[in-house]
Amino acid sequence: MSDEETQSKYLDFVEMPMKKGFKTKVWSVNNKQGQLLGSIKWYAPWRQYCYETYDYIVMAKSCLLDICRFIEIHKEDRICLER
Repeated sequence: MSDEETQSKYLDFVEMPMKKGFKTKVWSVNNKQGQLLGSIKWYAPWRQYCYETYDYIVMAKSCLLDICRFIEIHKEDRICLER
């Protein structure tokens, strides 16, 4: 996957270090000024990656589409340790 596929005009997606015992990746979502907006992480009840905001955040459609596109690209990144 190229950097171009995960680029956003307004957002940065930063992969966080894997926590011991965790099976899935977590990314922080920051604006281009470095402000933490939320995270993308595995939500077990829905068995998919979801975006979770940290505060009251207002986003335009383009930012929401970038988040959706990022999740779609990374949906197969879930590490299956059961195999």
